[in-house]
Amino acid sequence: NLTLRPVQERVWEFQFPCHGYYFDIYRQVLSDAEVSQLMLDIHQLRETAYITDAIVVAHFPNWWRLAIAMRRVYGWKVIYDCMEDHGGFSHIPGAAIEQNEAIMASESDMVLAVSEKPVERMQLYNSNVRLSPNAADFLHFQSLSFSVELDRLPRPIIGYVGVITEWFDIDLIASLAKLEPSWSFVLVGDVFGTDASFIQKIPNVHLLGERAYKELPAIMNSFDAALIPHKRVRRTEWAGSVKLYEYLSAGKPVIYSRLAWLASLKDYVYFGDDLLSFDNAIKQALAENDQEKIDGRRAYAQENSWKQRVDDVKHGVENLYPKASIIILAHNNLVFTKLCLQSVYSQTAYPNFEVVVVDNGSDDGTDEFLEQESRQRENLTIISNRENLGFACASNQGIQISRGQYVVLLNNDCIVTAGWLSGLIHHLGDSNVGAVGPVTNFSGNES
Repeated sequence: NLTLRPVQERVWEFQFPCHGYYFDIYRQVLSDAEVSQLMLDIHQLRETAYITDAIVVAHFPNWWRLAIAMRRVYGWKVIYDCMEDHGGFSHIPGAAIEQNEAIMASESDMVLAVSEKPVERMQLYNSNVRLSPNAADFLHFQSLSFSVELDRLPRPIIGYVGVITEWFDIDLIASLAKLEPSWSFVLVGDVFGTDASFIQKIPNVHLLGERAYKELPAIMNSFDAALIPHKRVRRTEWAGSVKLYEYLSAGKPVIYSRLAWLASLKDYVYFGDDLLSFDNAIKQALAENDQEKIDGRRAYAQENSWKQRVDDVKHGVENLYPKASIIILAHNNLVFTKLCLQSVYSQTAYPNFEVVVVDNGSDDGTDEFLEQESRQRENLTIISNRENLGFACASNQGIQISRGQYVVLLNNDCIVTAGWLSGLIHHLGDSNVGAVGPVTNFSGNES
């Protein structure tokens, strides 16, 4: 059975059923039989959740065969989100993953890359690559609360939030703690793939373990400075840290390992190369932590929030879909026109469309209604004829000013259903097809 559960409003999690075989996505590529079975599950999901149109976003290259199968069968666009240097992880076979990533990137309709290095690499395989750095939920980190647990520690408190693993320079933290015994070093996060037992013996180092996301604003507010002590390895040279933007959202001074992709952030970040330069950078950050600096960090973080990233990606997604122009003809019957427009705007999943309404001399208030609607909808254009010019002439008027690659002629007494436009346009992907129209076996003229 399908497992489909709500995560939050308008976000659902789907888990594939177990079909009696084990699959390690980090080390394997799906076989033909596995793709066929998973496509049956996707088909059932599509019918169960009433999915008429979708975008497939792949975060890991080894899913490429399933992603491309969904595009082939359903016409769904595929986006590869390159947010990591996967070959830089010790538990992932580097050569194999890079080969699969090349296929994933070249077959995708668009590639998102987290920093300049992956942008350069992805452009070897795909011409439609967009830089999409990490960001933060800015408002989440505007809390005024503090951590009672941390406020009992001696100051200054030098903090880190994030995973403590192979690319985290734990030896640097140990050396800093011994160099500055009056400072409190607080590490918040899960430990895996590295030995942290020795650092727990240092009296001014405090490992708090992993904490809930809702607790992080209060914890960060209690920091006097924030660290990101990453080693210079493939993975850290590629990917920017989400925690950087979260620290800046909280207004905290950040001391980061000197990495190439951080060069543009020199006004907001202090850099360290070794023990002494990290120590000096922390001291400088503590000394310069005035309100002007705090406000500047927050302003930069607000300009680089997840909302800004979503808006940019949304623009890129719209460009994947040629514009469709929906031409609606109206002559009186205001009630029909209202219902028609309401259905178009509520049931159209296709992300790039415009609406042109040609009013053929209505005298029932249609012109006033359309004028009001056009002020509220950027993609709605109105043509008002003083008299009824007929279907053909009015249709040509709408087509003449339309900007779309596809043109849809729609009477105002039509109420469209979910995914209607995507389904029609999907069939126009066949070069042998020049025009399509909706038909049904369940309705006659009487209805």
